[in-house]
Amino acid sequence: MSSFSPNSLHFKKFFIDIKKYPFEFCFLFSILLGPAFSYKSIYIFHILFLVFLVLYSKKIIFFFKDLKKWNPKKYAPLYLILFMFIYYSISLLYVSDIILGLKYITCLFFGLSIVIFINIFASNIDKFYTLFRFSTYIVVFEIVIGIIEVFTSFRWPLSRSSFNIEYFGYKLFLTSDILANNDNDYLFSMPSGFMWNPNDFAFLIALIFPFFLFSKNKYVYYIGTFISVFLVISSGAKLCFYSIFILWIFYIFKKGKASRKLFLLLIIVSMIFIQYTSNSVLSKKINEISYDLSYVYSSNRIKNNKLTDNNSEQKIIQGRSVNIRKSLLLIGFELFSEKPLFGFGANGAKKELQKVKFELTDMHNFFMEMLINGGIILVLVLGSLFIYLIILLKKISLSNDSSIIYFRNSFIGFCISFIIVSSVPSSLIYILSFYLVFGFLSSYICCVSKE
Repeated sequence: MSSFSPNSLHFKKFFIDIKKYPFEFCFLFSILLGPAFSYKSIYIFHILFLVFLVLYSKKIIFFFKDLKKWNPKKYAPLYLILFMFIYYSISLLYVSDIILGLKYITCLFFGLSIVIFINIFASNIDKFYTLFRFSTYIVVFEIVIGIIEVFTSFRWPLSRSSFNIEYFGYKLFLTSDILANNDNDYLFSMPSGFMWNPNDFAFLIALIFPFFLFSKNKYVYYIGTFISVFLVISSGAKLCFYSIFILWIFYIFKKGKASRKLFLLLIIVSMIFIQYTSNSVLSKKINEISYDLSYVYSSNRIKNNKLTDNNSEQKIIQGRSVNIRKSLLLIGFELFSEKPLFGFGANGAKKELQKVKFELTDMHNFFMEMLINGGIILVLVLGSLFIYLIILLKKISLSNDSSIIYFRNSFIGFCISFIIVSSVPSSLIYILSFYLVFGFLSSYICCVSKE
């Protein structure tokens, strides 16, 4: 077994791999690009997906034959996505809006296909390393785009903050009203990379943060952790920062080099220093993080958030993001109480929010969305599989292979981050890059189980 070094990703090897697997690289690139290369709802990924079905048709059939043999130790992550897809497909029999339900199922189908693609191609640890190398360079490129967006007026043409977005079939987000009612310096310093909005970009950064945190290479560690924190703060995604902070705490109490732990503490001290001594846009964003954290426990709460109270709905929208999410949770629990066992079916949460003319039509909370759409049955099954998945990772033997140790720790960190940041995107099922990382997790467990 060849060893993957996350510390020395050589360009020469990278280009050799591209020549050897050109389609796989392009398909992987299209997954990470997502809406960044699209027209309306058609992504370049959707076109390459059809090519994938043709080129991999025989391999897909063979893969499903093997998948029929119940083997949770090998396919636990894949079973999780597959069960969700089957469950929601059955729910189409009773959903109130079949069109919304089909859209939801279609997104899950693409996500499941991404996980299957990773499992089929990365059938051994060497190919897993090859695919991970591909992803690493693409993500680094996206991070560079994000940094440029923070410091310049450049915006990816298909970003929500781009003025050119109408040319690609999307409505202009930065209208005169939004520009007049917001701090433009603040608004134009929010990076989005290849994602539609800054929250989705921060979500991706938070998910891959453990791969920087546990790197043995000091440059990957210092530069990666610093840039991750900087981009997450710049995006204004507070939950993503809290996720990174919690992983820091785990890392500080874990055995490791003191210099690395000191570096994390220096970042925190620097943030506090900037917060109290500067009047920059960055200090405003740091202030928001500390303010919203204390606001969660404050007594300043919106009351009377009943689903039938139309007046309160507009007040909720006008409140701070913490209050908006609290209010969505209250509405979510009310909806869950109506159909607690099997839920409203695929995309039922969106339909119910549309019925009451709530301005936000997504729950912005993956777990609450599951409760409303699939009920307690779906949540219990998926929750059990997820816990089993973490146990599987914990049981992986920590051999002398530094690569095995690196990925094992990183994927455990990914699982912890996921629990926290799954409430950041409007709806998790639309984020193709999430399925990609989850596919790597699935492939890793499958490959290690063969060793």
